[in-house]
Amino acid sequence: MDDAVEDVFLKMLERSCAATGECLAIPPDICATINLSGTLEAECAVEFPSTSARRLTLALLGDADAHWDDATIADAVGEFCNMVAGGWKQRLGPPAWQANLSVPSISSCPDPIAPAAGATTLRRAYAFDDSPFLVSLTLL
Repeated sequence: MDDAVEDVFLKMLERSCAATGECLAIPPDICATINLSGTLEAECAVEFPSTSARRLTLALLGDADAHWDDATIADAVGEFCNMVAGGWKQRLGPPAWQANLSVPSISSCPDPIAPAAGATTLRRAYAFDDSPFLVSLTLL
């Protein structure tokens, strides 16, 4: 998971990103999830505090003077989730490569995302430019 997250930041956003632990000091406000199905049943979720989501949007779109609406920020978080899920799937190799990725589902995050019963979840906090966020990968 670390490699998938770091690659997105280095290759797509030209920034570094470091794992910081398993929790955030600031609760997340916006979440994106992608389901993997077929040869691999899994879920990738990202959770961002609003300030971090805005910084992610800036990193993706590159316009420091822009004032993005909620839909644009949600699209940025969803696209980031898509890139992480795709990178993770690619690293797993066959037969995971044949798994289907869903369209990102965006929601607010009033409570931490709870893993499904019997699932195995890896959850880690990261930070880029002093902006924290969470990534969870769950094998169902």
